[in-house]
Amino acid sequence: MAGGSGERFWPLSRKRRPKQLLSLLTDKTMLKESIERISSLISTDDIFIITSEILLEPIRNELVELPPENVIAEPYKRNTAPCLALSAAFIMSKYADEYS
Repeated sequence: MAGGSGERFWPLSRKRRPKQLLSLLTDKTMLKESIERISSLISTDDIFIITSEILLEPIRNELVELPPENVIAEPYKRNTAPCLALSAAFIMSKYADEYS
């Protein structure tokens, strides 16, 4: 999940540049560092990010190593449970043929 409204890390973060898109300790964003850590364990084809509509393109641009369709925008901000449900539904539909 990479939504966030950019409020908790203010004044560094903003709505269009929340903390996951900030570079804090290195020249890479926090999100990019997270993807690099996990990509040594699983294929980038199997990494999915769910975010807000407003962050969809910035995150796709930041994570060019991921297939663009693996960065999903939730249509409305509804907190964690609906976000996870949407993610699960998307992943289940993507892999339906493999598990049917």
